[in-house]
Amino acid sequence: MSRNISNDEQRQQALRRGLELLSDARYWEAHEAWESLWLSLPAASSARRAAKTLIQFAALCYKPEQAASGRSQSDMQRGMSKLLMSARHHLAASFELPPPDPRWSRHHLDEQLDALSEVLHDWRGGQPLAKVRRRVLLIASSLADSWNDGAG
Repeated sequence: MSRNISNDEQRQQALRRGLELLSDARYWEAHEAWESLWLSLPAASSARRAAKTLIQFAALCYKPEQAASGRSQSDMQRGMSKLLMSARHHLAASFELPPPDPRWSRHHLDEQLDALSEVLHDWRGGQPLAKVRRRVLLIASSLADSWNDGAG
């Protein structure tokens, strides 16, 4: 359930909390943290689209976990494909969340979406689910680390 966020400090906290959860492979919880952020931002704003991209990134990472829990792999693959298209749409519309360091950028998020696209392609090609899950964790950790490295 999303909590009410009313100021920039709380937005930054929600952003960082989502990154921590993502790094710990708690993808659904990261999704929820970022949803709180998303709901607090002005409608049709660039920052809201950026937050939506992060929400979808977490959902993308969660699809292989759902497959590991017994959901249909082909359904989860289709879901990833749809989420990738939507995340790219929101990312292309703009990106306005403040990175703590110039090393974190819209370009880096786009690279991580490319990496998830490659994972999906390989998963559809028969790559074992266990390997898919390991690769997704590395990608998610890379995104979280790139942001956190700049915060130091």
